[in-house]
Amino acid sequence: MEILQRVPLSDKTTFQIGGEAEFFCEPSTINEVRYVLSLARQNTWRVIVLGGGSNILFADGLIQGLVISTRALSWLREEELLWVGAGMTMDHLTTWAIENGKSGLEWSGGLPGTVGGATYMNARAYQHEMSEVVEKVRVIDFSGKEFFLSHKEIQYSYKKSIFMEHEDWIILEVGLKLHDAPIDDVRTKTEACRRDREQKGQYAYPSAGCAFKNDYSHNLPAGKVIDEIGLKGFSIGGAKVYEKHANFIINTGSARADDVIRLLEEIERLVYEKTGVHLEREVRIIR
Repeated sequence: MEILQRVPLSDKTTFQIGGEAEFFCEPSTINEVRYVLSLARQNTWRVIVLGGGSNILFADGLIQGLVISTRALSWLREEELLWVGAGMTMDHLTTWAIENGKSGLEWSGGLPGTVGGATYMNARAYQHEMSEVVEKVRVIDFSGKEFFLSHKEIQYSYKKSIFMEHEDWIILEVGLKLHDAPIDDVRTKTEACRRDREQKGQYAYPSAGCAFKNDYSHNLPAGKVIDEIGLKGFSIGGAKVYEKHANFIINTGSARADDVIRLLEEIERLVYEKTGVHLEREVRIIR
């Protein structure tokens, strides 16, 4: 494993935007994670954890510190639980679930990002969420201490978990509880979700998926609120509110991170000004 310098981050995220990492590495084993964390402590480097990059926006310019990508932490181990490396993509996992007749993740068919990222943010779609299948998570903190968290200790709620309160934690692997089902049933439901995402144009442009959280307590889907005040197609620089999904901000090909940030701020301002609703961001911005 190498520690690389001045690594472009635009090709590490689904937004395809961002500056450069001062230092970057991609450990493939838990021992390598321990090693790079000790190296970061010795050099007093800031540490930034990157999964699949599907819910993150790196600012333009130099991102100081060490970016640790978990993408190579990709494995499957069947015990009492199905243990999955944090870097495995959700698409890879759902393909495995189809081939092995394991049900519980059909809703995530075609979902971008990694298992670690979906666990971190309690990914949700089609009235289902990651918390339904996560039983246990193996974690390491920046000091090198390893521990396990139970489902209860993760404190899941709508697109939220305890991991969001501890930026010095890295998810290493996730213990999932899936159940047996006919392969054809799992395939049909999973591929239906994949097709629906494709038909809605979710892969047509680089984006980070939904930019804002829905407010289910007041039945206020963020996309509906943004659409109703006429912001579909509204753009700043190369960043635009997607015509097919008002809660998606897309990179039309020339967007900079600053364009997206300014567009997010303007959407928030206009929505509050016209409706009194405070939108809560889902996409994470790293400066």
